[in-house]
Amino acid sequence: MGIQRVDREARERFPSRSRPLAVAAMLRPMMRLLPLLLLLFSPVRAADGPWIIDAEFWAAPRSGEAVLAEPALRAAVDTLMFREESSRLVIRHPGGETGQLWAEELRGWLVSLGIPSVRIQTEPGGVRDDQLQLTVEP
Repeated sequence: MGIQRVDREARERFPSRSRPLAVAAMLRPMMRLLPLLLLLFSPVRAADGPWIIDAEFWAAPRSGEAVLAEPALRAAVDTLMFREESSRLVIRHPGGETGQLWAEELRGWLVSLGIPSVRIQTEPGGVRDDQLQLTVEP
């Protein structure tokens, strides 16, 4: 009944126009919201993150399910997969052999779970000794 009323009002307002033009005229006020929606949902953004993975996570035995269940890791991977193919997941790790091994182990898990290795980059430094930092960069 509501649609019929709107249709009747459109015919009364625009008697000489065709129905598609009348519908377009009714939608015009909603089109004012389009720029706002485009800004809110625009895929062009700066780097996303950072997400932090603590050493506590790596102290527990790991499986593919456990890796995917880690909220920070899941958020980083979801963000990466919805970005352009040129985007990279950057794993920042503590310097030294331990940090490098930790980052490479995470990288191995991600590759085994289906993330292309070319989309994963490791970088030393810039984080605490007991953390990995994940960011998604364009």
